[in-house]
Amino acid sequence: MKESERLKEIEEEKKIEAFAEKRETLENMKKEREDQRFKTKQDTRQRMIDSQIEDLRNLKDNQEEVLNRQVAEAEDRANRLYE
Repeated sequence: MKESERLKEIEEEKKIEAFAEKRETLENMKKEREDQRFKTKQDTRQRMIDSQIEDLRNLKDNQEEVLNRQVAEAEDRANRLYE
């Protein structure tokens, strides 16, 4: 009788260990998925920021080009008036 109870206890411990391992594996998988989702969102956000930075740089460059052209034209007109 004691031997059968001992075997039952051993079997029950194996089931508990198997359940704990399975739960740990599932928790690890869940954490990996959450980490991957977070990384994907961060990557998307960073690409959007980089794109906006590039757009703003282009806008600034274009505005500087227009301003430089207007300054050159104004200087040219002023030089012609004083010649």
